[in-house]
Amino acid sequence: MEHMAQLGVESRPTWKPMHLQSALSAFDVVGGAASERIFERGLCIPSGSRLTDDQVERVVHALVGTRRGLRRPVTLSD
Repeated sequence: MEHMAQLGVESRPTWKPMHLQSALSAFDVVGGAASERIFERGLCIPSGSRLTDDQVERVVHALVGTRRGLRRPVTLSD
């Protein structure tokens, strides 16, 4: 998230799974391992039908740079 913010791309953690929220802690849980992994590693990024092609490309560049441990946007051909 820090890297994305440095590039001017908003991001946030994924939503906390329902079974991990204190209001529901008294209830039995069936499954949940997949949602816990997503919560630990996931990242919400800008999305939606109103994003322009330039905005989509900017988000993709930031993500590719993050995955490669880079501190700069990269081209899609990299």
